[in-house]
Amino acid sequence: LAYERAHTLGDLSVDALCNWGLLEARKGQYHSARSAYQQAFIKAPDHEETLANWAFLELILGNDRQASDLYDRLLTLDPKDLEALTARCCLSVRQQDLEGVQQVTILLRQTIQQDHPVGDGKGSTVELIPAPDLWGALADRFVKKGKPSLAQWARNAESYLSHKLHHDRSIDLKSNSLSTI
Repeated sequence: LAYERAHTLGDLSVDALCNWGLLEARKGQYHSARSAYQQAFIKAPDHEETLANWAFLELILGNDRQASDLYDRLLTLDPKDLEALTARCCLSVRQQDLEGVQQVTILLRQTIQQDHPVGDGKGSTVELIPAPDLWGALADRFVKKGKPSLAQWARNAESYLSHKLHHDRSIDLKSNSLSTI
């Protein structure tokens, strides 16, 4: 009620608009949530929390193009944002864009490895598919942030890549590019 009253007076900060959007989304008031995010975006186009929350809303609503545009903008501000990278991977899986999944997964793996080193420590090449324990750590992070669907989508992307790698043999791990085998 306080957010609605302040909104009517045009007195909400960017953070307050973003919080209002979250509250509205949790109530299932997606149009109102989107409106709050749009207003916050107008006030501060580079507000990362607004971009992340709005993109996630569009992602769960199936508005892939809008979600993609918002995640791309967010990744220009923070190229190592694990949520945005995971969501971009999810969008590529939805579109059955193996090359897109591969590219984002490589970035995701590189980002994860900076915080959670794995391998022989001798600068070996980045593995295409993150180890299950790293995907699990990501999934746990998303669940704690109240985004269990994003955690599941991360696991789905891993499954998609694993299937392609082990059954279709359509990924060349050495060159990190698609092959035509």
